[in-house]
Amino acid sequence: MTLAEDFLLLAMHEEKGKPVIPVLRVECGLVGAVLAELVVAGRIGFEGRKGDEIVVLDPTPLGTPEEDAVLARIVEEKPRRTQWWFNKLKSQLRQRTVERLVASGILAEERHSLLGFIPVTRHPEADPLPELEVRGRLTTVLNGAPADARSATLLAIVQACGLNRAVFPELDKKEFKRRVEALGEGAEVGAAVKKTIEQIEGAMVALMVAATAGAAAGGG
Repeated sequence: MTLAEDFLLLAMHEEKGKPVIPVLRVECGLVGAVLAELVVAGRIGFEGRKGDEIVVLDPTPLGTPEEDAVLARIVEEKPRRTQWWFNKLKSQLRQRTVERLVASGILAEERHSLLGFIPVTRHPEADPLPELEVRGRLTTVLNGAPADARSATLLAIVQACGLNRAVFPELDKKEFKRRVEALGEGAEVGAAVKKTIEQIEGAMVALMVAATAGAAAGGG
C-alpha cells in the first residue's frame, strides 16, 4: 500500500463509498502523499532560494505506478515550486487511486441512478482490513509510539486536509495538531521529512484558500 492509497482509504466513508471531506481536499491530500512517498524514498528533495522547488535526487523508479509517473514528470521538468506541482498533479489522481483499490479488491464499485437518470458511482469498502491497519498504526503513533517517516507525514496530511475530525473524533482539533507537531520534532522523522511536511501543508492551504476565494467571487 502506498501513502496515497492509505490516505484515500481514510478519506472515504466505509459504507457510503464517497469522500468524507470536500473533493479538493482529497485531491490535495493525494498529491501530498505521492510527493511525500518520493521524498521518503530519497527520489526528490527541495532546493531554491525559498527551499520550495522540487528537484530530482535519484530518478530510479519505485515500482509503484503513480509515484513513478510523477517522478518521470519531475525529471522532465526544470525545478518547479511545490504549489505548481500540486496544481499540475491533482487532476484525475483520485480516480486512478480508486481504480487501483478496486482492482486489488479493497474497494467495491457500485453504480446507481439518482432520480432515475443521473448516474452515481460509489466505492464502499470490500475489504476493511487495510484501512483498519492504517488506523491502528496511526493511532499507536498518536499515543506515543515512535513515528516512522511515512506515518508522521500521513498524519500531517490528514491534519492539513481537516480529515482528523472524521478519522480521530476522540481527539479535538487542538490536541490532534499538538500531537502531530510533536511528531515533527522527533529524531526518527528526519530533516527531509520535516521539510516535506512544511511544503505540503503550505501548498495545500494555499490551494484551498484560492479555491474558496474563487468560489466566493463566482457566487458574488
